[in-house]
Amino acid sequence: MANVMEIYQLLPKTNCKECGKSTCMAFAVDLLARKVKVEDCPPLVKEDKHKANYKKLSEMITPVGDVTETGLIR
Repeated sequence: MANVMEIYQLLPKTNCKECGKSTCMAFAVDLLARKVKVEDCPPLVKEDKHKANYKKLSEMITPVGDVTETGLIR
């Protein structure tokens, strides 16, 4: 499972606040907690230079099947 720093490193790190969070680190924390989606970061979605990181984050954050973070099936 990814940690918050791995997620943060893949974000644009612009602190643009377009996602509604005060910093990219705050967005990374909420992304790890599944409170926001990767698509909620406009620069990540709109700017071609972030396309590879968008793909990596999407794969990192998308849950596999019905398995939760604790490994228990819901």
